[in-house]
Amino acid sequence: MIVGSSLITANQVIVCENNIQVESCKNSILIFINKSRLYCRNKFSEGDIVFDSLKNEIVMKMGNISIDKISLPKGFSHLNHNGENTITIDQFGFISNACTISFSDKFNKAYNLTICVGTGYLEIKHE
Repeated sequence: MIVGSSLITANQVIVCENNIQVESCKNSILIFINKSRLYCRNKFSEGDIVFDSLKNEIVMKMGNISIDKISLPKGFSHLNHNGENTITIDQFGFISNACTISFSDKFNKAYNLTICVGTGYLEIKHE
């Protein structure tokens, strides 16, 4: 009886840890994008957010110079952005094309973050 309770508790811990990492990941991506937009606006220069699905990283670049980067949590995968690998930010901090950023958690559940064109609005959706 005690062993069965321990297994359920261990499973619950794994699920809870995953859920915390999902929320943290979503917020980190949103903050990263907004920081990148602000950086471009403050420098009055165009920049790119580049998605590296092999390394599960998102990198903010100005030209060939890497400014900042974040990584998905260990075990997360399938990082992509509408099949593209770059989002361009103009010198005013605006993103020129609508897109959806996707990633999967440790249990392969997909999560999407949607960016609308011409606004600062980003939305998190669950599938």
